[in-house]
Amino acid sequence: MLGSLNMVADSFRLLPKREETKSSWTATKWADERRGWIFITSRPALRDALLPLISLWLDLLVLRLLTEPHPHQRPAWFVIDELASLQRLPQLHTAITENRKSNNPIILGFQGRSQLEARYGNDAEAMLSQPATKIFLRTSEPRAAKWVSEAIGEVEIERLRETHFDGTRAGKNFALDRQTEPLVMPSEISGMDDLHAYLKYGNYVARFSFPYIELEAKQQAFMEREMDDFLPRTFDPRDLTSDVHGSAQDAGYVEPSTMDFNDTHL
Repeated sequence: MLGSLNMVADSFRLLPKREETKSSWTATKWADERRGWIFITSRPALRDALLPLISLWLDLLVLRLLTEPHPHQRPAWFVIDELASLQRLPQLHTAITENRKSNNPIILGFQGRSQLEARYGNDAEAMLSQPATKIFLRTSEPRAAKWVSEAIGEVEIERLRETHFDGTRAGKNFALDRQTEPLVMPSEISGMDDLHAYLKYGNYVARFSFPYIELEAKQQAFMEREMDDFLPRTFDPRDLTSDVHGSAQDAGYVEPSTMDFNDTHL
């Protein structure tokens, strides 16, 4: 149990103290009121340390919003980008498959199908089949491009085939030839230009492009919070203060010169 707690202890150290916050926030209270926006972001240098906290917050919000909303409650939109960079969210599969009951739209963004399969295993197939609207951008990985082509679907094409006869019975014969082909070839997915994509909604498929919009910076991107110093991972028990941790003898420390390797305390 201590080993499991030690895996997330560094992340919990990043949480502010109660006296540093003006008001407390809980996922249960917000799920009932549903007022305002919640942004959970991270910087690349801090992502590994914040990953357990980000996954915990998202999973708690999904769990609290699984119930059917009351008449005075508005739907809550989940926009989860870089889904594969998060830890496995146990409630996400339930939220996607039971989205019609909770009426909370979910937008998922990830680089490839293999990332989702590595994180969620067999559940990834059901999760990928649930979104009603899918947007596919360029991918240069052959297996991913083939999967995108299959997900977009196929089309049935009728071609008029003409046959010529020579000799004494010269003439022509016409017949219809029906074939099923991919609507979009995998090579087309791999060769798309930047900012171009395919959108599929139901049985409708459209190719579109979108411009890159540079957002105006209105607030400081990152405001670092001052943190108290913590004891290092490795420390000498003689450095512990007696009023907090007791004396060095109470902590079980023995001078090296007086160590007895046959002592059961060791």
